[in-house]
Amino acid sequence: MKMKTALPLLFLLATVILAGCSGSGSAGGPGGAVEAFYDHMNGGRYDEAKALYANDAGVEDIFSGDMSFADWAEFETRDGSVDAVTIVEETVSEDGSTAQIRFEVKYADGTGRTANVEVKNEGGAWKLMPIS
Repeated sequence: MKMKTALPLLFLLATVILAGCSGSGSAGGPGGAVEAFYDHMNGGRYDEAKALYANDAGVEDIFSGDMSFADWAEFETRDGSVDAVTIVEETVSEDGSTAQIRFEVKYADGTGRTANVEVKNEGGAWKLMPIS
């Protein structure tokens, strides 16, 4: 194959491979923060999950009443029975400071739920606001 033909084909192949590796739920992106959050909660690593909340999420106020974060996490993961978290839609703001994530949680019993969350870019790390 001639060099003039090979280089464009290699570029095209690399572009296709990179596009397949990226996506709305890729690790490190806004969707990746949601996936990591559920992974930590599902594994009982509540402090690591809480660390993924944005500074202004008001976590201390939300979980200062009758329900602790650990209680909520056990309820939300159905005692660690999350099988998968799928990012359904990810919309990043034009300035890259926030994103709206719609995601689905699938449980071991075959049921699931869809939820929404805003994530914020804090110093290059995506952090969650409370899930609705």
